[in-house]
Amino acid sequence: MSKQQEEEFVSRNGQQKYNCHFEISICEVELDNKMLNYLKNIEESPKVFVEWSFLGMEQRTPPMPADKAFFQTRVAFFGPFSEKMANHVQQSTMPIYLMLEKSNGKVVKLGEGSLNLTSAIQQPNTGFVRCVDLPVNQGLAIVYCSFKLYNCNQGEILLPQKTLVEDTLEVRVGHVRFTNSDVQSDVEGSHLYIEYSLLGHCGPELETDSVPKAEVMRFNHTRRLKVDQQNFKHLEPMLKPKYPQNLRFFLLSEPCSLIKDTDVKMVGFADLNLVEDLMKKNKDVISEALPLYSEEGKVLGRLSVTVIGKATLQNYINKQYQSLDS
Repeated sequence: MSKQQEEEFVSRNGQQKYNCHFEISICEVELDNKMLNYLKNIEESPKVFVEWSFLGMEQRTPPMPADKAFFQTRVAFFGPFSEKMANHVQQSTMPIYLMLEKSNGKVVKLGEGSLNLTSAIQQPNTGFVRCVDLPVNQGLAIVYCSFKLYNCNQGEILLPQKTLVEDTLEVRVGHVRFTNSDVQSDVEGSHLYIEYSLLGHCGPELETDSVPKAEVMRFNHTRRLKVDQQNFKHLEPMLKPKYPQNLRFFLLSEPCSLIKDTDVKMVGFADLNLVEDLMKKNKDVISEALPLYSEEGKVLGRLSVTVIGKATLQNYINKQYQSLDS
């Protein structure tokens, strides 16, 4: 944010100053096949972007290809701002619009929805990932967003290093998109689900619901896990500076209830490197389309995953160094 933009946030005319640190991220847009086909019929290489109103000002992502709309656009503010602008934070919803940028330069609104901010406002210092449905006549569009309010109160200017950290990790498993229909046909099983383990948790707690096999399978699974000194040891292998262990997600086939003695079968896996993808990118929220591989190393498609918690991981890494120095 430029100095000029920062100055616009500072209260004037004797208004009460507030301390605030908050972030809104637009991670990605997911369009179903019907919507993609519609866009490709009217544009050879359709590009979409998202607009939203934040603190009473219009914001937007850069245009991205409709079938690969991973924005990673974040708007953050830290510092004092006017009481009038504080009222915008207290509003419970934020309007979001999906737009099409045409090759002739014209812009067309495809759909609109709203992000409910109530949870983030009522629970400051906790990040939230939300899926926002945008009703469109030509298919389905979903925007994946995150919002985090760190602090907002009257008083002296709060320094960044004093910002409170909520010791949680949040993981969202969005969808699997197979490379094509041939790959989908080759995959065994009629119902599939995702499983992973984190912080010593595993099993049903960290499994998505099983969904019918399709070229695009939407899981919309979110889990928030508390991090403490005891379970942080499970993360240490994933945070080594050299050769860190990946957080692995497994795509599994549900046993068929009509056939006896059938077992769960591994269809594929996808790896997330917390050091490379979260820590080194210096983002509290990451949203990635991870390559999904078969056991033989064949690319099956992509798995969309979002993780919130860079601040939590950094906090515990710092604690580890402090304990070594003491």
